[in-house]
Amino acid sequence: MKKIIIIVVLLINTIFISKIKKVSLEKMNLSLKENELGIIFINNGNNSGLLLCLNDKSILYILNCDNYDEIAKYIKLIDVNVDYIVMNSDYNINGNKIVFNNLLSLNNIIFNRGDYIMISYNDKSLCINPKYNNCDYVYYTYDTDFYVNDNTKVFIYNDDISTDKIYDKWVDKYKVTENNYTIMKIKDDYEVLEILKNI
Repeated sequence: MKKIIIIVVLLINTIFISKIKKVSLEKMNLSLKENELGIIFINNGNNSGLLLCLNDKSILYILNCDNYDEIAKYIKLIDVNVDYIVMNSDYNINGNKIVFNNLLSLNNIIFNRGDYIMISYNDKSLCINPKYNNCDYVYYTYDTDFYVNDNTKVFIYNDDISTDKIYDKWVDKYKVTENNYTIMKIKDDYEVLEILKNI
């Protein structure tokens, strides 16, 4: 009986440890499979956004931008070229930018801005700052009342959010900081990586 308990404990430990991988690097290749969406969460001072990579195309979704050079510097180590810059406010940024109000479909990814932002791909959805949602993954960029439903698998939050307000139900939680890359890969399932930046 003791052997079975030890095996079960080791198996559970291996599963949870495989969900988080921490490494340090100088240049990063996301190593995405075909039709696998990679999302890099950007939290750099007053600059925030998402870099979405899918099948050799990259979309930079700007959530807030005081200084685009800081965002460019943050993603410099990632081995991708930004094909589109998507935003809801017309920030002063050069490049192939798209400003949209409500709905945008680009590279099989649907961006929906209503009461909160929802990004959908392959029947999975990421909600940004939702008050109520039915999303698989949630990302909060500021302190607010958090909403996580029974179907939510991942709770991602910026490091300036008070940790005593973090929802404490059984859900994977990841903090996005300026000193690391938080990457989520989505296909049939999900994987979250935390990669320490070389400072």
